[in-house]
Amino acid sequence: MTWNQSMILSPTKESFECWADASHAGEWNHADAMLDATTAKSRMGYMIFYAGCPILWASKLQTKIALSSTTSEYITLLQALCKVIPLTSLIKEAQQHGIDVHTNHAKVWCTMFEDNTGAAGIARVPKM
Repeated sequence: MTWNQSMILSPTKESFECWADASHAGEWNHADAMLDATTAKSRMGYMIFYAGCPILWASKLQTKIALSSTTSEYITLLQALCKVIPLTSLIKEAQQHGIDVHTNHAKVWCTMFEDNTGAAGIARVPKM
């Protein structure tokens, strides 16, 4: 983008979407492992969209060391959902107070996208 160009976002969908991914110990370096423990931490990232428009995103190191790629991905899902759940509640509350929010449905939902079958399987268990 330049000073005379802009990006126009047009709402297209009526729900939240959350894309999450992680790189299990992606910055691990055998030579530096004993000197810098952060090289064993996984990098996570997520993007949250509402009505097809990006509203929140993050890319950062996880605070704990994950012992598997499934754990790393599941931690990322949890972190992303910790952001999505208050946003869905905010939209529902706005609708209850008569604020015109871009949606034709009374129910607000979120679609999660995850590429790790282990993490997706854990997330589907009702206890989790």
